[in-house]
Amino acid sequence: MDDFHNGLVEKIIKELDNVLAKTPLTEFDIVPVESTKNKTPVLHVNSSVALESWCVKHVYNYCYGDLIEDFLTHPKRRLSRVSSLTYKRIMLLLNPTLLINPDVTTLWNKRRELMSKRFLDWVAEMQFTRLVLSRKPKCNDAFSYRRFVIDHVMRETSERPPHFVSTILEDELEVCTMTADKCPNNYHSWDHRRWALEFAWKYRAEVDSTLIFYNEYKFIVSWTGHHVSDYSCFHYRQYCLKKLNLLDERWPVFEKMLEADLRENVQKFIETRDPAQKTSKSFKKTIEDEDIIAYLFDYVPNECSCYTKFYETCRKIEIYIYELTQNNDFVKYYKYHEALWYHRRFIVTEILTTMYDFFEIERVNGKLARKKLSPDQMEALQKCKKCGSRYSEVTKKELDWVYHCPLFKILIQHEKEVVAERRKDMDKHAGRHENYLKCVHGLAAHY
Repeated sequence: MDDFHNGLVEKIIKELDNVLAKTPLTEFDIVPVESTKNKTPVLHVNSSVALESWCVKHVYNYCYGDLIEDFLTHPKRRLSRVSSLTYKRIMLLLNPTLLINPDVTTLWNKRRELMSKRFLDWVAEMQFTRLVLSRKPKCNDAFSYRRFVIDHVMRETSERPPHFVSTILEDELEVCTMTADKCPNNYHSWDHRRWALEFAWKYRAEVDSTLIFYNEYKFIVSWTGHHVSDYSCFHYRQYCLKKLNLLDERWPVFEKMLEADLRENVQKFIETRDPAQKTSKSFKKTIEDEDIIAYLFDYVPNECSCYTKFYETCRKIEIYIYELTQNNDFVKYYKYHEALWYHRRFIVTEILTTMYDFFEIERVNGKLARKKLSPDQMEALQKCKKCGSRYSEVTKKELDWVYHCPLFKILIQHEKEVVAERRKDMDKHAGRHENYLKCVHGLAAHY
């Protein structure tokens, strides 16, 4: 590149740097322009910035070339060492290079080095990565860098102001929503959202992690209803399901958030396939968890104040049957979507696993086997006679007892009906779902 073009590029990148230093920006893009005009190629409107396409090749080649030659390939050279004199020049070159092509891990590592040596402001860095993701929503390096910055800030900030963690979390969830909306099947975005929830759990002393998971589940239920082909978001939905706090006293609040009565939903699910169980309207409100267990598992438990398995099992059954009934509508009205059937496999698997857990059994190499309790679990059983008695009663039952309980029979009958209905629509995924239950879960003899 000759001196004229070098001077032109220097002018462009300095102008871009001035724009980036102004008010917080939210979007970056490259605008197609066929010919050059006697005006700046840096476009700035409100909170958006762009480069005209004719200058992109020149800017990228110049900046990337200088970075590699002066700051990246010769680490022992004095010029390549980051200092208060060189970091401004490095940032002047790094910003446009990463905005144009963010899929270069080496450049992000250089940025990490600058961040570690405290040359960069973390708020500005978060705004910059948001700019990058506005154009490249699947850039995993940008998501990874955001995680690095947050971890660095949390380590460096010992005394955090109120709402510090919640503000960070809100920003991350907002960025994830933006990137997932811009690009479907964006696994990197949903993976970063999972990390954000893990971040909330890690700092649960400063945020209400239980309510956050409740809100996230409500969000993803709505989101998947509009993105039925995107299995990435269904995978996130499964993650949220497993992270719900089933024992929290705010479970009724969670039901109001979903605008659903989960206990009534279970009752309707049972009555549809077992008319003999139709009861009065007050049943869903007054029945105890032990009574539900007694019917669904054909087992009358001993009452014990220290034992929460009945309550937890009921909550699991309620939320998974809610998932199953929702999935029924999805596969009915959105035909031939493989993601919906994969999610159905997860739901059925979790219901079966809940049943196995209740009876203290598990599937090993395709066969049912008695669970081996850890020393801590054995010690807990020895402390409480009722819990120990309950465990002894359950373990005395045959392993295939689970296949004779009402819940299992209702579930199998339900799956048969759904598969038969969908086969009428020539949905090949229905047959595959049936084969999955028979072969993977070993239910051929009971199907």
